[in-house]
Amino acid sequence: PSQADVQVFEEVGKAPAASLPHALRWYTQIASYAPAERKAWVQGASPLDAGAKPTAAAPAKKTDEDDDDIDLFGSGDEE
Repeated sequence: PSQADVQVFEEVGKAPAASLPHALRWYTQIASYAPAERKAWVQGASPLDAGAKPTAAAPAKKTDEDDDDIDLFGSGDEE
């Protein structure tokens, strides 16, 4: 868990309805920690921050390696 969880936990304020089992499980998990423990968690990006933007991994760089020597379909035109 992170400080982002703490922020959302505090904003929610009370346990979600049983009809939201995943949210209820998350809330119960976060509530199981003492407030002092929650303060020690690392900082995280909160979905409640207006300026928060998800980060994506950089696209893989293409290499100049030639894979022509691999014939996956067995055309048999090479010796």
